[in-house]
Amino acid sequence: MKKEKMVEYLKCNKLFANVSLEDFQSIDFSEFKVQEFKKDEVIIIQNSVATHFYLILEGEVNIIKKNLQGEEFFIFSRKKTDFIGDSVLVSNSKRNASVKAKTNVILASIKKEDLLLLIDNIPIVKDNLLQRISERYSESDRKTVNEIEYRMMLEKLNKEIVENQDSLISVNTKLQKTLLKLRGNQKTIIELERKNSVLATAVTVNHKINQHLMIIDGNIELIEMLIDSKGKSQFSKKFKRIKDAVNEIANILKQMENIEEVKFSKYAVETDMIDL
Repeated sequence: MKKEKMVEYLKCNKLFANVSLEDFQSIDFSEFKVQEFKKDEVIIIQNSVATHFYLILEGEVNIIKKNLQGEEFFIFSRKKTDFIGDSVLVSNSKRNASVKAKTNVILASIKKEDLLLLIDNIPIVKDNLLQRISERYSESDRKTVNEIEYRMMLEKLNKEIVENQDSLISVNTKLQKTLLKLRGNQKTIIELERKNSVLATAVTVNHKINQHLMIIDGNIELIEMLIDSKGKSQFSKKFKRIKDAVNEIANILKQMENIEEVKFSKYAVETDMIDL
């Protein structure tokens, strides 16, 4: 790759943000090795020794981590203008994840010792590197990692469930038998609950309505005492109807309160009524 094109790429990369033209001219571009990877090609293997640092010139890569069972989980992506492989800065470190090409990718790799020299010569590159690494440990990345760990835990639990499948089938069979017994008694239980509800309703209605009936009855008697004989003669039939209605309601409430066995009869197509 020509120097001019490399300079153009580096100026767009986050590692070289705000680097002066003078500093760019001091860079030894021969230290950068341009590499191309096809889609789905592995760039970095998890647990391999970190020897190179990579700038993404074109395309996009996926960071992938393996769990203890060897299953792969996607963590996040890195795009053009970003970089990967910063674990190389840690002495004798191994890669904590794999990197695969999500699209066709062009990278510029640099050896660890050359990167350290570059950081030494251009301090702002070091600042950019530290800032970007800090950003990667922001809340969003931590959340992503937590989600991956959560998924791994679910996978582990799923494996345990599969491994204990015979035991679960046995337990399920017992539960099904119990369920069949319960269904056999379901009608009886529902009927019992229905009758208990009716009895509870009867007690509540008796308690609540009886008080008001006594008030109505007492007030009728009081009105009869207060009005003159002409008024009594005029309203006597109406008073009698009210008293008869009060007595009838009181009798119904008494019958409901004394129910020993709840029986139902049809009132409408989908409605039952209590036999008193």
